[in-house]
Order: sequence, then C-alpha cells, then structure tokens
Amino acid sequence: MLNKIITSKIWETLESRGFGIIVINNSREIVKMSKPMEREFGLEPNQSLGKSIFYFFREDIFNKENIRQSNGNLWREVKLCVANKKNINWAMAQLPLSFDNKVCGTALFFEKIPSYDKEVILPSEQPIKLIGTSPSFLHILNSANLVAKTNSTVLLRGESGTGKGLMAKYIHSLSYRRKKALISINCAAIPPTLLESELFGYVEGAFTGAKKGGKIGLVEAADQGTVVLDEVTELSPFMQVKL
Repeated sequence: MLNKIITSKIWETLESRGFGIIVINNSREIVKMSKPMEREFGLEPNQSLGKSIFYFFREDIFNKENIRQSNGNLWREVKLCVANKKNINWAMAQLPLSFDNKVCGTALFFEKIPSYDKEVILPSEQPIKLIGTSPSFLHILNSANLVAKTNSTVLLRGESGTGKGLMAKYIHSLSYRRKKALISINCAAIPPTLLESELFGYVEGAFTGAKKGGKIGLVEAADQGTVVLDEVTELSPFMQVKL
C-alpha cells in the first residue's frame, strides 16, 4: 500500500532534499529508509526493512511531551537518542500517509542537531587593543571607534578569516555595552527548526513539551550587551525580517 503512495520518483525527490527519511507502517515497522539514515546507522541497503522503529530509537520517540509544533510549520522538534549512539539529538517531522482516506503509515523526516558554536565574552572594563599601520587598517579602526559610541546595528563584511569576529569584539570593548556580556552565535550551525527558540526563547506552556519556566533566548541573555550573529546570510529571509 505504501509503495503505491511513495513511488520511486517521489522517493528520489525526497532523498535529494538532504533529510534523513524513514517510512513506517501502522505497526511502526520500517518500510523505507533513506541512504543518509542507513549511513548514520551503519546499515547495508534495505537492512532496516521490517524492523521496528524502536530498534533504532528510544521508545519515547512518539511521546507528546517530546514533540513541539513550530508555528503551524510541518516540522515538529524532538530530541532523540539513537539506541546505539548516545547523546545524538535530532529534529523530527512526521507526516501521515493516507490511501483511500485511510492512514496506512507515516513518513518521518530527521535532521541532526549539531552542537553549534556559541561564544560568550564576559563583561570587561579593558578595551581590546588592535595594532596595525596600513592606511586601510587605520581607516577601519577609525570607523569602528566611531560606531562603537552609537547604538546602531553594525554589519561586518569580509572574506573568511579576515577578522570579522575580532572586530566585533573590538567594537564591543569600546562601547558602553562592554560592562555586559557579548554572545556570538554561528547561525549556519543551528538547524532552521530550532533557530527561533534559540534566539528568542519561549514562555512556559507555549507548546507541548515546553520546559517548566520557559527558556531565555540568546538575544534576551545578551540584554544591554552585544549579540554577534556570525554567518547571518545563512538565515532564511523570514528569520532575517524577524531579527
């Protein structure tokens, strides 16, 4: 039945999106598993077929308290641990599959949640010292000294390795915000499904499975300090507008 819904062409299209995919029937037995997931588990092609989904994941994978709806988006966020690999977290979306108006299975989409780069610079009274003699470098330092005295958002552009992060710390150390923390976040390392809650946090009861007492976002944690968004161009236009 599920093979009638997911044809080979549809399956190739889904796999090309880069997500890990597992299709299970109503008995929660695996009918299909994408190549990225097979590689993650160290399996040969089709080796997973017929096995229970709980052979690979903890039994609380479908518990409602572990699932969170993301603003009406298809993605639901859930932290999982692979049975034979501890402390591997994932974001998961589940999509019911129907045939003749009857649900006959579920497609599960997985995205690994990496430990993302987050650097916290504690408050300091001492400004960072940068040394250079070239006219272009001195011009940049002069611009940084001017902008540090304002409350403006600053866009730092440059090739990888040219010192944008160091310049951000320099500007922070010259500003009145230096008495508060600087938090630097690599936006490219945070999955899109988790980005909003990491940046802005949430209140208790905002969704099923929300932590008691809610969670402070990184933007609020840096209140009166400085937030550095590295690789900000990797954010979706929707998230950039929110920022």
